Amino acid sequence: MNTDILPLAITMMAGPQIMSAIVFVTSERALKNSLAFVSGVLVATAIGVAALRGLQSLVGGGVVARQAPAGRREAGAADGPPRDPRDALRLIVMLTVATNLEHNGDSLGAAVPFILLTTLIAALPLLGYLIFHRRAVRAMPSLRDWMNANSWLVNIIVCAIFIVLIV
Repeated sequence: MNTDILPLAITMMAGPQIMSAIVFVTSERALKNSLAFVSGVLVATAIGVAALRGLQSLVGGGVVARQAPAGRREAGAADGPPRDPRDALRLIVMLTVATNLEHNGDSLGAAVPFILLTTLIAALPLLGYLIFHRRAVRAMPSLRDWMNANSWLVNIIVCAIFIVLIV
C-alpha cells in the first residue's frame, strides 16, 4: 500500500469541511444530518477518485501532464477554473491521488485507505458526539460559536497544517 496519499485525506477535510461537520453535529437533527454529511463525503470521494483514476488510465499520467496547456486552450474561456477555491482544492487532491495511483501502477483499491481516512476525519465530530453525547451536546454549540468568532485563527491553523504536510 502506498502511504504517500494518506496525508491528502487531512487536506480534503481541513478548513470549512470539518467546520461543516461540527455545525451538523450541533444542529437539531444532529445524527441524521451528520450521517448524511459523512455518507456524502464517502460517496463523493470514492466517485471522484474512481472517475479521475479512470481518466488517468485512459490517457496516461504523462500525457495529462504534458498536454494540460493545450487542453486548457481547447476547453475555452467559458469553462474556466472552478468558481470556489475549496472545490478546486478538493479536485486537485483527488487528481493527485489518481495520478499517484497511475504513476505507481496501483489499482483503485490502493486508494481505499485514502477514502476511508477522509471519511473518518469527516466523521470525527459525529464520533465525538456519539461517544461523549451529554458533554458534546453542551460543548458543541460553544465550539461552533468559537470557530465562527475566530475563523481567522482557524484559517491560520489550516494553513499551518498545509505547510507541515508540504514540508
